[in-house]
Amino acid sequence: MSTITRLVAFGFGVAALAAAAGAVTPGPTVVVQYGEYDQRVVPAGDLALDSAAGQRALFQRVGFAIESMCGGANLANPHYSLTCSNEAHASVEPQLARMLGR
Repeated sequence: MSTITRLVAFGFGVAALAAAAGAVTPGPTVVVQYGEYDQRVVPAGDLALDSAAGQRALFQRVGFAIESMCGGANLANPHYSLTCSNEAHASVEPQLARMLGR
């Protein structure tokens, strides 16, 4: 298991435990999409998005979500990862712009 995969799993595990304990308030999310069915939901309600640190954390979460969705090698279609990553980034750009007031 790669370091990034472990970090993503740990981060989502911590978020799930905190949510189950009621520590995370519901809030904005970013939906990372590739194709019709493949998507990841990135929570942002626990971040102070008006700070540089909060925005960095959100960008990291989005990056981890894209990596978890698009990072695997696909021998049948070697361009899959790049195509997936490009489409996933395009799916989040307008959401991030609205969320961050850009």
